[in-house]
Amino acid sequence: MKAKKIDKYRIIMVFYSLFNTMKTLFWALFGSNDLSVLNIKNGDQKVTEWLGQFIYALYLLVAVIVLLNALIAMMSSTYTRVQVKGGLISISQYSIFFL
Repeated sequence: MKAKKIDKYRIIMVFYSLFNTMKTLFWALFGSNDLSVLNIKNGDQKVTEWLGQFIYALYLLVAVIVLLNALIAMMSSTYTRVQVKGGLISISQYSIFFL
């Protein structure tokens, strides 16, 4: 019986403050999330429960898209730097060859 009280208290505290909410959402990006915290024990608030689950899923989707965009930007920047540096090396090699 004591385990249920601790679990219920933990579920309440997950979104109790802004800090706890941000911490929960941060760890959710790494897959360390428990979806049972999104369930409301009171049965008459199905719209609120559904809306919370929808916003949570939307957050995870947007976070993945932003992270993929950052990865693509970093790879593009690295490719451009390598291409420019490769062009400079080839020009200097040709100038040494013709001299």
